[in-house]
Amino acid sequence: MRLPRLTNLYVRLYPARCCILLFLFVITASRVFAQNDSGVECRFWSKPFVRTFPLRGGYKLKLTHIEPAKEIGCRAAILSPKGESVFTDEEWDISLHAKDIDIDGDGRVDLILRGYSGGAHCCWTYWIITPSKRPALRKKIENERHIDLEDLNHNGTIVWIALDGSFDYFDGLCHACTPFPGLYLKMLGDRVIDISPQYLSYYDDEIKAARFKLIHEHLEDFIAARNEQQMYSAGSNVKPLVLTVVLAYLYSGREQQAWKALDEMWPRFDRQRIKRLILKTRAEGLLRYVDKPK
Repeated sequence: MRLPRLTNLYVRLYPARCCILLFLFVITASRVFAQNDSGVECRFWSKPFVRTFPLRGGYKLKLTHIEPAKEIGCRAAILSPKGESVFTDEEWDISLHAKDIDIDGDGRVDLILRGYSGGAHCCWTYWIITPSKRPALRKKIENERHIDLEDLNHNGTIVWIALDGSFDYFDGLCHACTPFPGLYLKMLGDRVIDISPQYLSYYDDEIKAARFKLIHEHLEDFIAARNEQQMYSAGSNVKPLVLTVVLAYLYSGREQQAWKALDEMWPRFDRQRIKRLILKTRAEGLLRYVDKPK
């Protein structure tokens, strides 16, 4: 099975190609995305309004454009069949990401709202809600990149496909050259589980591609560097490519290989610092939502 490449979640195409991509997406969308309701959204720049959208079981999604907007433009609420609010939150921009799915395998219908905080590269909030359960809010996930949902194995298990946004601008890198490590997660009841090691082929492809590109870079000069200026002089592409290899091993559950790659391709004077920074950034990212194995 060919896995979706996380680095291709954001594709920029010319308008004509966008139309073709949209058409193909509609006819080939997975069961999860077929449940999406386009237009069920509250945009920061829209005029003030209050709209209500029906959900399964007599529940309703109420979106309110707040006036004056200031920094928070939208409010979302889930109403019970009796009109009681079972969930409410606010964000700059809110839309219905998916509905009528069972994301955690408990047999109940879930829905996912997506919030956007504004800004050039930041930030998204995902609310996982089970309207018929109390409390209705199951998880609130924040990330600097999108989170996708797919039934990858076509067995009803919804997999979260994400790039760990905590690495944005990592160690002085620009947004475009940041190596965002990929993650595969799933919910089992109230627990979030990291299942990334089940998708080694994706990570191996990333490692292979990065190592191939390093052949054409000044890797030896980078390794031999004795200060930051010499590291920079080795070329701007070396650092993110080396980090891509290290992070792919680390996020796929191969920690020993990650640090071995770091020892082989990172300047000796800086290895301990960058290792500490990687571990700190990783702990502050999406993995903070993952529950430890029982």
